[in-house]
This record gives sequence, structure tokens and C-alpha cells, in this order.
Amino acid sequence: MTHTILVVPTGVSVGLTTILLGLERAFEEQGLRVKRFKPIEQNKNKSVSENSLTLPLSEVEQMLRQGTTDLLLEKILENYNLLREQADIVLVYGLIAIQDQSYVAQLNNNLAATLNAQIIIATSALVDSLAQLNDRIEIAARYFGGLENPSLLGCIINKINAPKIKNQDAKLDLGYLYQIGEGKNSTANILYEKAEVFQKTHFKLLACIPWEPQINAPRVKDIADFSSAKIISSGEMAARRVQYLTLCARSINHIIPILLPGTLIITPGDRSDIILAACLAVLNGIKLAGLLLTGGYVPDKNILQLCEQALATGLPVLLVEENSFRTAVMLHELSLESPEDDIERIEKIKNFVAAYIGVNWIKSFIRTSYEPHLSPAAFRYQLTQMAVAANKKIVLPEGTEPRTLAAAAICAERKLVDCVLLGNPEEIKRVAEYNGINLPTTISIVNPDEIRESLVQPLVALRKNKGLNEFAAREYLLDPVVVGTMMLQQNQVDGLVSGALHTTANTIRPALQLIKT
Repeated sequence: MTHTILVVPTGVSVGLTTILLGLERAFEEQGLRVKRFKPIEQNKNKSVSENSLTLPLSEVEQMLRQGTTDLLLEKILENYNLLREQADIVLVYGLIAIQDQSYVAQLNNNLAATLNAQIIIATSALVDSLAQLNDRIEIAARYFGGLENPSLLGCIINKINAPKIKNQDAKLDLGYLYQIGEGKNSTANILYEKAEVFQKTHFKLLACIPWEPQINAPRVKDIADFSSAKIISSGEMAARRVQYLTLCARSINHIIPILLPGTLIITPGDRSDIILAACLAVLNGIKLAGLLLTGGYVPDKNILQLCEQALATGLPVLLVEENSFRTAVMLHELSLESPEDDIERIEKIKNFVAAYIGVNWIKSFIRTSYEPHLSPAAFRYQLTQMAVAANKKIVLPEGTEPRTLAAAAICAERKLVDCVLLGNPEEIKRVAEYNGINLPTTISIVNPDEIRESLVQPLVALRKNKGLNEFAAREYLLDPVVVGTMMLQQNQVDGLVSGALHTTANTIRPALQLIKT
């Protein structure tokens, strides 16, 4: 049986991806197949490919505005099921509570119920006190029924000993190296285990992850992509990592002490003295991360010629139009999330974080079995899958009714049934266009005027014991529900749906008369 864990962050800058990568490796080390599932892409600037299992935020918010949350959850469940078949453990990205997205908490709750998931709360140590950490965790748990909820497994605390910069967010530092956390963090575990939330119920502290600069260091390539920099010399920009940034606008004497390995030097492009000093440091064996030149100033070609030997060692040189101060401020906003193509860094993160997740807890979780329940979304999903497999043709006599057209469009898009709309094709298209409904070409449109005559004789035969003649049959067939019922009786379709415009009696009576019970 597949176990599903929803990891819910208490806010931004928790390091959600880092935690999921570590959990993935910890379960993999026990011989389990693990998949990570991101139901929704919250980054509006990040595109989602058509074949991705992640839904774009724009589509999600549109469905929420339209009140079709049920359909949204079914789509997520459908994507999830494609992964579940390949995994023993599915780790699900919870949504991050962003200021302008008030629906996040409820949607996380819906995700947990829909995917029948157990829940881990992820938070960071970027707090002012143990009491603040306690409150943050307890508030997050409240959205799932409180700490007593047996589906709440516990909490993972990330970024122990991280530097606090601007809104308590751990970022690339401007001017000094980060202090690295110590050992396997047993001291931190003892400290945080004292929080009140871990004393009340089964809810426990699962892991404390220390801040580690090495796994948070972006590549020079990531800096270039983020700042849309022009490449003067690419060098080893895909391999060199930025440990810290240094904004250089001072004299050479004061710059020399900060020319350290892993430094990205930010300086105006016309500061030839600083550029030459950096290149001399490189030629003396100091492996700088790179040079980021600002102000849009391209160094003089004679200067670049003097730097050729340093550039030949792989030193990347980038150029941006902004001044040095604005560039430094911009880089402060660089996300420390690892890009998908940075395989080396992802592997380091997995191994580092997994080392802090207790093996005993992992083994205990694997041994624990729990009875899955069928959520409403899962129930609906099973019904829709049965409908897709049945591949039936359904006639809709009320072909010009807007809600019927909208339903037909959804059914066709999801391949639930093969819909047949009864009505004048021009009128149907006009109503659909007026109501903003895009009718897929797979929907059949049948004009009753064109098939009515072919149904007269079969109808007369069915009602001959009631004395129905051809004239009366033609009159009876003016009712589109009767036309649809005759199509069903003649096995031209598998079913009929009506009732948006017609009463129950007007829908059922033709069936009782022409098809019988």
C-alpha cells in the first residue's frame, strides 16, 4: 500500500523543497520507491509544461473563483494517481501561505483529505523565541483539527543557526561567511523538544536540520539567470558556487582581505583596478566564484587582454545594467531553492538532510499501517474513471440550454462521455459563444428537424396499440425529449439526460411510454 505524506510549511522561507528532498533520501535508504508530487505551482513566474503533473496557479485560482473546487481536487487526484502506481511513498508539497492567497490553508486541508495523506508540519528556526515557534506550529496544526489529529505525524524544524537577514529570511549574505551549525544537532533537538506542542499528544519533533552554507550555495549560472546578466566570459559558471557576495567600491588595500574562495565580486565595470586585483588573486590560486560587473560598463579590451590568463582558469565574468547597490539588493531576493538541473546540489541536499532524520522514526512509519478512507474527491474520481472506461454516448435534448452546454463541454474535455446535443446547430453555437463556452469538436450536434421523419415509423410501431398515427407521431416528435428518447430506444445512444428546462414528469413520461420499465 502506498503511504502519502503531505508536508505543510508554516510560512515562506521554510525550505520546503530541502525538507522533501531529505525525506525522499531517508525513505530511499530503507529500500522504498519514493516520488515527490507538487500539486500546484505557486510561483507565478514559473511555467508549467503541458505534460506536467503540476497545475499552474492561474488555472487553480480560476477554478476557485468559479466555485469548482471539487473539479480541481479531482484533477489533482488524477495526477497523483499517475505517480502512486510507481511509489511506496509519495511526498506531497503543501501550499505556502502567501499574503494574497487566503485560500491556502483550506486547500491544504482539502489536499490532505483528498489524497488520504498523513501530515508533517515544516517550519524554520527563524523565530525570536521558543514560544513563537510553539505558536507557529500550533496554528498550522489547527487547520487540520489540532494536534490531536492522528494524521498529524509531527514537525521538522529547518535552518537551525541560520543568519537572520531582512524579515528573518536566510539569504545570501553581503560581507561575511555564514557560521555552520555543529554536529548532528543533538543540542538543538533537546532545546526544541521542550516546546509545549511536543508534550501534549503523539505529535513529536521528527528532525532538526541545521543551516549549511555548502548546500545553499547557488551556481554563478543561477546568478546570471536571475539577474538576466550578459555573459562576458562564461568560464565555469555552471560549476562554480557562490558562498558569499562582496560589494567592492573601496581601494585595493581594503579589498585584498575579502578576496576569498567562493566569493562573487560585485563591482562597477569601469573599476579596472578591482578587476585586475581579482584576476591577480585568481592567478595566485584563490578560486573566486566570479566577477559581476555593474552599471553596464564593459571593461576596456586592453584590460580584458591583461586578464586572459585568469579567465582561462574558468573565472566567469558577468555584466548587468543596474548599479552596484541595486544589483546587491536584487541578489538579496534570490531564492535559495535548488534548480531542477542542479543535480550535484540536489544530491548534497538529500544526503545532508537525510542524516538528520531519525532512522527509527522512518522504520516505525513504514511498519505502521492505517486504514485508507475514500474521500469525496476520490469517490468522484472513481466514478469518472468508470465513466471514461464505459465510453458511452449520451443524448442531451436541451441542447441550447447554457448549463447543459457547459456540462457537455466539461464532459468532452475530460472524456467522460460522448455527448450528443439536440438542437439547431447555429442556435447552439450562438448560445455557447454568448456564454463564453468553448464547445470541443468531439461533441456531436444533431438537428431534430433532420432526423424526425426517420423516427416516425418506429414510434408508430411502438404506440400502435394506443392508436397513434403518423400525424400524431410527428406532433409528438416536436418535443426534443421524445426525439432523444426514441434515439435511445433505437440504440443510437446509450443514455439521456434532461431536466434543466423540462420537468421530471416531461422527462420520465416518454421513457415509460416508449422504453418501458
